[in-house]
Amino acid sequence: MHSSQIGGLNDSKIRNKELYALLEKHRVAIDREERKKILVDIQKIAVDQAYWIPLFTGKQYYIVNNRVQEAELYSLHGLALQDSWVNN
Repeated sequence: MHSSQIGGLNDSKIRNKELYALLEKHRVAIDREERKKILVDIQKIAVDQAYWIPLFTGKQYYIVNNRVQEAELYSLHGLALQDSWVNN
């Protein structure tokens, strides 16, 4: 939702200075609890301004054999296997 992402991930072409400030603050915050609070504020702005209207959340299931080591789950990209390996 950052203006630097217009033409990229910011498909809605959102321009909001308060939102940008929170996004920048979140980008550099180290404390996990502080990051959570910032995300709550970001979500509130997004919903209040109706940038996105959450209609539903789809469920995705990933099943990985327990022999597969170091598989990672990314919130935006799903299952990442590029650094994984199979333990025989």
